[in-house]
Amino acid sequence: MRHTSLPLLFSVAAAASLFACTPDVQVPQMEPEEVLRKSAAESRLMQSATFNGDFQVEATTPNENTKFSFSGITNGVFQDSGNDVSFTLTDGVIRGDSASGGPFTVSLGASVTAFTPGDIYVRIDAFETVEGDPMFSDELLTNALSKWWRIPSNNVAPDDVAVTPDPSLLRAQAEVVRITEDKGVAMVEGRPAYHYGVAVDQEKLVAFLRTAAQEKNEPFDDLEIQKMLSSTTMEGELLIDAQTFFVRRLSWTIKRTGTEDSPGDLLIVFGMTVSNHNSAPEILPPENAEEFSPLMFLGVSGGLPSLDALPQMDSAQPDPFEQLEGLSQEEQQQLLLQMMEQGTMPLPVQ
Repeated sequence: MRHTSLPLLFSVAAAASLFACTPDVQVPQMEPEEVLRKSAAESRLMQSATFNGDFQVEATTPNENTKFSFSGITNGVFQDSGNDVSFTLTDGVIRGDSASGGPFTVSLGASVTAFTPGDIYVRIDAFETVEGDPMFSDELLTNALSKWWRIPSNNVAPDDVAVTPDPSLLRAQAEVVRITEDKGVAMVEGRPAYHYGVAVDQEKLVAFLRTAAQEKNEPFDDLEIQKMLSSTTMEGELLIDAQTFFVRRLSWTIKRTGTEDSPGDLLIVFGMTVSNHNSAPEILPPENAEEFSPLMFLGVSGGLPSLDALPQMDSAQPDPFEQLEGLSQEEQQQLLLQMMEQGTMPLPVQ
């Protein structure tokens, strides 16, 4: 990530020929930097695409003796230069282990549609506690599963959801990497693509993130970003269409080693294939979506009391939530539901 190294030289045989060849395919030879330059230019013009891939995230926090992992498969589409996105998560698995809570395993599937600016729609397609205590009651899951829930845009911070490979991410693939190996030509979905081993150039990445923050009028802390990147390595592979110069496939392994200021290790591995550049299907809001409320976690749907209608909590009075201490999860849900129905569940005084 720090300094752009010289690309690997072509072999004598490749340099002597005009084309690098795969079976029945001839691809013009180009210097890797030129391929990256063309790819970055095309990515800036990209409005839509479809994608599919898989990911795995592993995190450990030694001081808290906790471990966490999340893996799954995603398929989706983005439009309007990544402002609108829709995708599904399948074969999702979340695993965790901590000294206080013990091990747990959850399998899940979900669908997400998001518009910027606009609302986010979420549907939980599957959710099962495979190991450990159930996180939610059967009643709640029955109420929540397979329904589209609308999260109004005024309830979501701009940076709360970053879920897809929008064109800025794909552009970054070409603008912030350095070539570590020229792997020749490979086929992606029947099309030839330049194949490179790559690593992130940290100086280019900082500059890219700084520019992106300026474009959005957001603050940017150079020292904080550089400090974070100093303990992080990012290596992967990049396949760029030999005719259109769109990124067709990418894979990355990102490793972060814990530091004194930020203990704990992080590993992210993901791969993605991008198709139908500028010809992806339209994204429409789901029909019959219900407005999301945190109260759904109490197994309630429809006719939810407004927050304004609930009594305010006087700090001088005993905290009624102390009644929840020592109760099981099911007993807590029943008590909170009873408090809502009676209009006695207080809110903090504004």
